[in-house]
Amino acid sequence: MVFSPFRWTLGKMFTWGNQRPRRLCYAVGLYTFFHPIYDMSYASIVHNFREPLDLKNRYGSGSWVVVSGASNPVGKQFALKFAKKGFNVILVDQSEEGMAEVKTLLDKETNVKVQSIYHNFPKSDEWKEYEELCQSIQEAAGGSENISILVNNVEEKDTKGAKFHKAEDAEIVQTINMNTFPLVFTTRFLGPGLKNRVSNGKKSAIINISSTYADRPEASLPIYSSAKSFGDVFSQNLWYENQEMDILTVKGMPVKGKKVPNGVDAADLVDGAL
Repeated sequence: MVFSPFRWTLGKMFTWGNQRPRRLCYAVGLYTFFHPIYDMSYASIVHNFREPLDLKNRYGSGSWVVVSGASNPVGKQFALKFAKKGFNVILVDQSEEGMAEVKTLLDKETNVKVQSIYHNFPKSDEWKEYEELCQSIQEAAGGSENISILVNNVEEKDTKGAKFHKAEDAEIVQTINMNTFPLVFTTRFLGPGLKNRVSNGKKSAIINISSTYADRPEASLPIYSSAKSFGDVFSQNLWYENQEMDILTVKGMPVKGKKVPNGVDAADLVDGAL
């Protein structure tokens, strides 16, 4: 019989010592193998098997939903879904033309109030600019107490892709700003009003749009994927500190488009989140 080092090692591994060390090794191995599977699947299973939430009753009939990044596919679908459920909607975006298209769609398919607020996100790098924006949002809603849901959806992908070294300094700053400042500062200035709703016996929610790139960095999107990791951690910490509120982190797959023909449909992503 030919001596096999692999077979000998394998045999010794499964006959080593008494039963307790072996059981401990098996337990550690099973935990290491199954825990990531449980961690990835738990939220999906619970979400898909729970009863659908009555969002209108939960957050208040006639209250306002703020959707930033409203002209991109995901923001457009969030605005449409909430409007169809009876919420008034405030659209915030740097594209006036894009917001006009979304507003026309909402006016056509729903009977809710729709407000549009332009904000130059690519050039906003001062917190005071976001404070002024949020003041305008609160005025449009008739007061901070009337805003029940905030959807943070502003984003921008790397302008030069994997060729980070070829990007201009201004382009790098803009990409960082677009993927971090709107998330942090709209939450900072609208968050207290949302928290006060809970103190007054009402419900409020913050929905932060992240990406699977937060967990799986993409070589062609170095700044974008890094910023999404930041947003993911920020959102989780926000929930930990404000568990009386509904704070949801949506880690979406790349949305279907010209550059991603095999991506997910934006409507399906929003349906899954709600």
